[in-house]
Amino acid sequence: MMWCPAVAPPHDIEHAVTAVGGRVEKWSVQDGDWLYMTLRIPEPRLDEAMDLIADLGKVVRRSLESQDVTEELIDLEARLKNLRTLRDRLRDYLTQAKDLTEILAVERELARVQTELESLEAKLKVLRDQVSMSELRVHVSKKRWWQ
Repeated sequence: MMWCPAVAPPHDIEHAVTAVGGRVEKWSVQDGDWLYMTLRIPEPRLDEAMDLIADLGKVVRRSLESQDVTEELIDLEARLKNLRTLRDRLRDYLTQAKDLTEILAVERELARVQTELESLEAKLKVLRDQVSMSELRVHVSKKRWWQ
């Protein structure tokens, strides 16, 4: 997190972020005086992005925190592998089903598994984005934006 009491206009921050391959994830203004931005920066270029933003004004505080998501990533990948195996087995069962009741039961289970698979794949995509893109939160005083 960076806290800057006076900095250039927000578009300058956005320009610095895009220059390092990042993006503005969200932003908000409070009481017309404070700008809060959440930025996503490619992890290898985080220091460079912080330096570019720091060059725009006076930084009064910087703090870094990290979160290890390795275990969660491994768990999700294992669950996805198991669900894909189950989905494939269900598809095989479906071709072997003998009556309508069996077909409907297998199709219901197949639909449930497919829904769970899609949900976990979406979570995995978000998690991989978190691993490759660092989150940088910037708090800025609006005091001198346009002076």
